[in-house]
Amino acid sequence: LQQLLKNCGIHKDNIKNIVNYASNNHYNKACSIFFDCMHNLPEGVLGEFITHPNEYFDESSKLYSRSSSKK
Repeated sequence: LQQLLKNCGIHKDNIKNIVNYASNNHYNKACSIFFDCMHNLPEGVLGEFITHPNEYFDESSKLYSRSSSKK
């Protein structure tokens, strides 16, 4: 997991947090931190945890559609 996160360009502090949460079965928190990192957002900006892959997709789509409409 650490190597995959590193390959995604995640900062080492965030890798540590993600791995720690995932190791302790807090997958929603780990996924939410990953989401924030991949979208260059401050941690917790969504105000809730990602709880399902479809939610990750939906939230990501919203962000990309907002950013493309600003161009």
